[in-house]
Amino acid sequence: VKTTFSDDEKINQFMISRGSDLGDLVLWDQYVTSFYFVNTIFYTVGFGDVVGTNNAEMLFCTFLFYLSALVFGTLLAEVQDALGRVRASSRNKENEMSQIVEFLRAKNVPYDLERDIVHWVDFQLSQTHALAVSEMVMQAVPEQ
Repeated sequence: VKTTFSDDEKINQFMISRGSDLGDLVLWDQYVTSFYFVNTIFYTVGFGDVVGTNNAEMLFCTFLFYLSALVFGTLLAEVQDALGRVRASSRNKENEMSQIVEFLRAKNVPYDLERDIVHWVDFQLSQTHALAVSEMVMQAVPEQ
């Protein structure tokens, strides 16, 4: 259960129980501790999972917080980019299929034949895409 503190005495007791007392620290140490405190709130789920006990550890942990946020953001961007490519490929396939259907209907092709042609083209496009992906993967594999 998380609680909030309203008076200075309880805040000081909390800080002392964590190994710090802001009142006893020089100005630089107070800034580092405060900076660490704010970053711990932003980048972790509470206190205790990452604990810095001196300035060097607190600054190092803060650096790791920002580094992990950068890595996480990069991973999210890569996933979004991959999903965007999949969606674009799907849209391209849908556009090609709709153009084929329009052409077949403009030429008054019987429905059964239209359906067979659409299924064949769908299969052909899927196979072409699978082959392109396979070739891309094989090119990415280094030679012995």
